[in-house]
Amino acid sequence: LVKNNKRVGALEILYNMIHSCEDDEIILTLDGDDWFPHDQVLNKLKAYYSEDVWMTYGQYQNSNDGGRGVAQEYPTNIINSNGFRNYTWGASHLRTFYAWLFKNIKKEDLLYNGQFMKMTWDLATMLPMLEMAGNRSKFISEIMYIYNMDNPINDHKVDRSLQAMLDKYVRAKPKYHKIESAPIFKKNIGLMFIATGKYDQFLQPIIDSADKRFLVNQNVKYYIFTDKQNLNIQTNRKYEIINIEHKTFPFATLDRFKHFTNAKEKLKNQDYLFYCDVDSLFIEDINEEILGNLVGVQHCGYFNQIGPIETNPNSTAYIAPDKRKIYFGGGFSGGIAESYLKLAEICYNNIEQDLKNNIIAIWHDESHINKYFSENTPDKILSPSYHYPQSNIEHYKKIWGGQNFAQKILLLDKKHNEVR
Repeated sequence: LVKNNKRVGALEILYNMIHSCEDDEIILTLDGDDWFPHDQVLNKLKAYYSEDVWMTYGQYQNSNDGGRGVAQEYPTNIINSNGFRNYTWGASHLRTFYAWLFKNIKKEDLLYNGQFMKMTWDLATMLPMLEMAGNRSKFISEIMYIYNMDNPINDHKVDRSLQAMLDKYVRAKPKYHKIESAPIFKKNIGLMFIATGKYDQFLQPIIDSADKRFLVNQNVKYYIFTDKQNLNIQTNRKYEIINIEHKTFPFATLDRFKHFTNAKEKLKNQDYLFYCDVDSLFIEDINEEILGNLVGVQHCGYFNQIGPIETNPNSTAYIAPDKRKIYFGGGFSGGIAESYLKLAEICYNNIEQDLKNNIIAIWHDESHINKYFSENTPDKILSPSYHYPQSNIEHYKKIWGGQNFAQKILLLDKKHNEVR
């Protein structure tokens, strides 16, 4: 909240505010007389920004008649030729962008006669950012903004001639050059392992491999769910021990979403959360390609197959025939922290409901995450490279239909009766 001692125009307010923000913050402009159409606007934007997006613009709805606004997607040829200033205006509400992108606009390009422009600041700011962002701008066709057409002091009602003059003034300014790469901003990543019972023997090896291979350019913190009291963890990264009870199979895995939900207050401040089976190894670099709103990995044993989904209609993990598509493995998953914790809570509640009815889904926690993904398709669907079997490879290659996958996360062989 910024309270000015004297009245200044919208553009000066925005300029000062944005320059006080961190470079990696996302700016959203909402005029004081307008409003959002629903309470999911920020969540939807968060998903868009999980991709390689630097700015968004979109379609709005008029408050008085429900009509759609003038926003439109810029054609590919206009983007590639940097021809925004000579093309019909389309970058309207809802407007969002990274602070660092805005900060690349020269202050003098926002002034007219030595003062911040009183109108047409949307063109003055969006055109340079569109030029700098190139194909990293995103048009959102969904209505994400309600424009108050009944306001008597809308710019086009107050001084249409000044608005038109400043439009020509902005368009006549020199174009900005496209920026090829964004600054590198580190994200906070939580990587979760469960190591109870005899599974603690796998913990140090996977941490060693994660130190070398897992998102090495990001701020990664390990969350270790264990029943052990005196673990001697060797790592240069931060880690936190979360004590849980060890249970026999299948509850050792069935309870994982319960553990994540119970630890929500510890986990929610991370930007992204990932879970990986502790009996795995990171053997190739895992980079930012895995970052997404929801992330799932195609099961190595059921690639391009429906897989052993839950067929009991009395189970909350039941998947209807029209929803049976990709079968996901339970050994690696993740996403934006808020999205993944929502997944965990829903799966936990569903598992608890099943248990009350004396039902355990056919593949336990994996059945429940498949149910969730059948209704909430991950935007990042990873190949079996991200949970690659250690042995019997020829058998799996037949399942893969001749496709070869690079080994990135190796699922280790183990004697189940000994470790469970």
